[in-house]
Amino acid sequence: LRELKDKDKYYRIPVIMLSAKVTATHFQQAIDADVFDFIDKTGDDYNVLFNRIENALQINSNIDVEQAMHNIEMFPLKSKLFRNMIEIVRKIAPTDANILLTGETGTGKNLIAELIHELDLIRVNPLVDCTVSALTPELIESELFGSVKGSFTGSIKDKMGFLEKANGTTLLLDEIADIPLNIQVKLLRVLQSKKYEKVGEPEKTLESTFRLISATNKNIAMMGKNGEFREDLYYRINVIEIQIPPLRDRKEDVFPLARHFLSKINRQKKKKKNLLPECDEVLQNYNWPGNIRQLENFIENCHILSDGESITANFLQRKLEHMISLDQSEKPDIDASNVVSSSVNHLSASEYEDLNGNLIRYEEFELISLKKYLDYAFEEKAKFNKTKL
Repeated sequence: LRELKDKDKYYRIPVIMLSAKVTATHFQQAIDADVFDFIDKTGDDYNVLFNRIENALQINSNIDVEQAMHNIEMFPLKSKLFRNMIEIVRKIAPTDANILLTGETGTGKNLIAELIHELDLIRVNPLVDCTVSALTPELIESELFGSVKGSFTGSIKDKMGFLEKANGTTLLLDEIADIPLNIQVKLLRVLQSKKYEKVGEPEKTLESTFRLISATNKNIAMMGKNGEFREDLYYRINVIEIQIPPLRDRKEDVFPLARHFLSKINRQKKKKKNLLPECDEVLQNYNWPGNIRQLENFIENCHILSDGESITANFLQRKLEHMISLDQSEKPDIDASNVVSSSVNHLSASEYEDLNGNLIRYEEFELISLKKYLDYAFEEKAKFNKTKL
């Protein structure tokens, strides 16, 4: 029983022990092994057993969001955007709906996927995480669907694919936009029928039932319109979309996150440092284009390089000024006047919306003025078209 409870995939399952020998020793051993209930099976009242089972399932289903966050080392935050997102997660976790997580790089899409899985008490096996962008185009089919020995050059043994590993649990396809079109067709079939074949074994059909969570930092809807991503697959994976806001849109979360990361680094490095309250405003004044991942790396850097037990606002200010100068030097070389001229002369309103969406990605370089130029240009174009009519 102890070995069973130690396994990651079983730790949330309540265990009820039945024994014909109910002694104080047995009872204490059951408590030590984290048994939910202990029943004397010498009796014949099955209603007692049924009631105990129902009670165990009811209590186990009441795992709260904060406990789930603690289990995956995710820090609860207070901003309205974050709380609204977590409320959506709480509602959809117990369902079997496919979920699409969208957001910029470093916003924490993987953590949200883990939280959804943690709150899903039906799928007790660990979440299976597949980062598509890390797979080579030649091997992606084998990695996803599995393969048999000798099916291609270098295939020296049978391989279990991610779909087989995810049977009965949750599959996270991170960077799903990077899946080639020919593989998208096969993935769509799996989502529709739960059936697939391994590479090199087309005559043997396998089944896999899993809950799919997809994640991307790209505009898949636009990719679908451009023929770069299958629209039917997009609609299949996007039953529910959760947009994870960037850190610059919830700056009240920056300081609590920074203190959380510092606390974690203190434990790892066994050297305690603290962030003074005056650091809050300094940290909020930066846009954090790399989001949470960038903030965590920045705090670790400060922990290593700062003197004394406290990280001061002046120290942070100097570090951030250096980062801002680097951001400025990395700005793309774009002539706003040429973009405006080209846009006004050649783009329709719908095409502008696409262009506008792309340009927003450059906000980390603070090219807000470019967007304003485009907005103004199309205002003028709209007035001109109205005059012609």
